[in-house]
Amino acid sequence: VVVEAELRRGLAHREICQAVIDGDVDLVVVPTHGRSGIAQVLFGSVAEKVARLAPCPVLTVRPQARAGGFETAPRPC
Repeated sequence: VVVEAELRRGLAHREICQAVIDGDVDLVVVPTHGRSGIAQVLFGSVAEKVARLAPCPVLTVRPQARAGGFETAPRPC
């Protein structure tokens, strides 16, 4: 898996979608922040906007998700 990081200036959802268009991107992974209620209604969610607008699949990951799950998974005998 090739992962690239890029720093851009602008509205996050627009810049992420433009980066997808500009590059050879197969998947976008974005964290969710868990905001809800009036803040969600007023500001929306970058992850939600990217998921709606990106021209490729988008995987959203909750902040509570942790790497290393394979180490704790049962192993075959």
